[in-house]
Amino acid sequence: MQTREAADVVSGEQQAAALARDGGVTYTFPLAVRPLPTPADFARVAGCPIAQLVVTGRSGSALLHAFLDGHPQVLHVPHPFKFYDFIACHPDVLSRPAAGIVDAFMAWPAARLLFDSSASVILGGRLGDTMSTYIRYDLPHFKEAFLAAISGVETSERNVFLGLVIAFGWCAGQDLSRVSVVLHHLHHGDWAWPERLLDRSNIACNGLAPGRPGALHADKYLIPIRDPYETYVAHMTFATRHGLSDTPRLDLEDQLTRLLFQDWDRLAAARHEGRNVHVARLEDLRRDAPATLNACARWLGIDPDHECLRRLTFYGYTWHGDVYTEPSTVVHRTRPTRRAVWQERWLCDVALGREASCHGYRVGLTGRLKLWLLVLSVWWPAAALVDRSIPRGRVRRAAARARARTRSDFAGRLWRRWS
Repeated sequence: MQTREAADVVSGEQQAAALARDGGVTYTFPLAVRPLPTPADFARVAGCPIAQLVVTGRSGSALLHAFLDGHPQVLHVPHPFKFYDFIACHPDVLSRPAAGIVDAFMAWPAARLLFDSSASVILGGRLGDTMSTYIRYDLPHFKEAFLAAISGVETSERNVFLGLVIAFGWCAGQDLSRVSVVLHHLHHGDWAWPERLLDRSNIACNGLAPGRPGALHADKYLIPIRDPYETYVAHMTFATRHGLSDTPRLDLEDQLTRLLFQDWDRLAAARHEGRNVHVARLEDLRRDAPATLNACARWLGIDPDHECLRRLTFYGYTWHGDVYTEPSTVVHRTRPTRRAVWQERWLCDVALGREASCHGYRVGLTGRLKLWLLVLSVWWPAAALVDRSIPRGRVRRAAARARARTRSDFAGRLWRRWS
């Protein structure tokens, strides 16, 4: 098994690949022969609400998913599922017959993460008691189940999505008659609010217009959040670990910052639009996971006392967290190795403070001080707003000015939107 010290110097994708090469036990799903999904199965699942678990980076979305993994009433794909990217990459897919839709998905390169756990930075080398369990899907069986699920039903985004989730659940041996809710682990909320897009965390695609007919909409939104100061530091630590030079690192930091702002912006949008939202704070998971999961289960409409809610699993096998964290089978109680400095606290307070305070997070800077810092940030020696590890002053100052404009524009946008 690869040591943590060695893993720290490579990317998550390289870690997952290296761990997969170490060997271990591979299970191929389905593990047993069973009848294919029927129209009655599809009708039952189609009557269940869709709950989207919207990723907010480094805030516990995979933890929530892992706790819900083994619940017999939750039908899901055991991985973040970029369904909207599949639709965007295949703009004509809904005009194809059922067999054509199935062929398009099977040939989609991004589906590899869903069919082979060793290719995933979330699951690769992190399943099983000794972190040596891997899951693969028998593709002909999956294809057969997917085709059986959507044959004879109206072609729509929702029905194609449900057919896919049914096929994954069938391969995993789930009893479709017990399903009460369909969970969609949506990566960073991409496409959930396309009119509020700040940055994409997934592949760049065109073709999804806001409010388009037949779009897949969720009935519920499960949104994990974390103290903004901690989240920002975790994002910057994530960027630093890639070992990039100054300019690429700044670009990655800026993208992660935009995604952080976007995640909170979408939470604000959902709340103010009156959508059915349940917020799960990482701090509450750390302090009292059973109570937090009990509340989540009640909101989802599933048995809150099921034993699976006490274990972290994927595919029913013990999960030790993704490759970006120390292995653990319980919720990490550790905090980032450093605290946010005043520049980072200012950034979060200006952009996120108003919404964060609605969810019990303390805003550190006063309104008057935030205003003066906002004015200061667009002036010349604004390099103090970017970390001093960048040796070239010109790069540091240019980055500071660009960031200040982005963040002040975003803060103004939130203020105008919700005041």
